[in-house]
Amino acid sequence: LRLDPLVANAAVSSGVPILGGETATASDASLPLTGKGVRVLQWRIVGDYFGAIGLPVIRGRAPDFDKEPDAVAIDAAAARALFGTEDVIGKRIRWGVEKNEGVVVAMVGNVQELYMKLNGATRSRFRSVRPHVYVPTVNGASAVVRVTLRTNADTAKAAAAFRDAVAGLDRRIPVDAAIGIEDLIAEELAPERFLLVLFGVCAAIAVALSGSGLFAVMAQ
Repeated sequence: LRLDPLVANAAVSSGVPILGGETATASDASLPLTGKGVRVLQWRIVGDYFGAIGLPVIRGRAPDFDKEPDAVAIDAAAARALFGTEDVIGKRIRWGVEKNEGVVVAMVGNVQELYMKLNGATRSRFRSVRPHVYVPTVNGASAVVRVTLRTNADTAKAAAAFRDAVAGLDRRIPVDAAIGIEDLIAEELAPERFLLVLFGVCAAIAVALSGSGLFAVMAQ
């Protein structure tokens, strides 16, 4: 997929926004093992995930997870939860049941900011998304694999290229879905938007009834 002219960035991960991933407990590796950790979303990554998903690297550098099994990246929310206002670059964290450890080489933006940029979701459930920790796949396997692409074409053409690439490996591998992140966010927000429209309709009906009643009283 990296060699496909339709693809600008490509990555494989155990989780993506909206569709979710694995949860784990992370903590400062300098603290005792008995210390209380922070509940995070733990995503195993191969490839240029941050470029593909559109998350900026705020501090440090984007790790090459293919070649750096000891490197990890955390988002700003995880950095604040684990280390407060300290500089997180070079800190060691511990995560998961296996008590894996790694060195923080990057602090990236929060997924909530991505949601807001793509869909203006300023007052949605996305504000309560857990902090994220991004780790290499060498520290474990995932039952579900997500492929993330930033494309130079529309979603349909990119999806066709993706399906062809998977079929070229093994036609028996199932592809669950291929959808753009804007569509995922819109689908997730659909219930909230429906309720907002419904509330607006009910408010309009209430205003109309009040106005007609007031008119009738004044006319009488």
